[in-house]
Amino acid sequence: MTIGEFAASVGVHVRTVTRYVNEGKFQPTKRTRGGHMRFSDDKRKEFATIWRDPRGRRRGCPIVTAS
Repeated sequence: MTIGEFAASVGVHVRTVTRYVNEGKFQPTKRTRGGHMRFSDDKRKEFATIWRDPRGRRRGCPIVTAS
């Protein structure tokens, strides 16, 4: 799945996933020839174990926006 699909599935922004990858805390399953990150379903559990929300929300809680 793409980084956007992955971020949505774990309830965080794409920038959060990118930051964790850039800081070496989390790695994508693979990269395409063009350098785009791809993630497997198994990576969701791994990400949930390391993600810490600065606002104190429980890990994996979906982001809810006002309609």
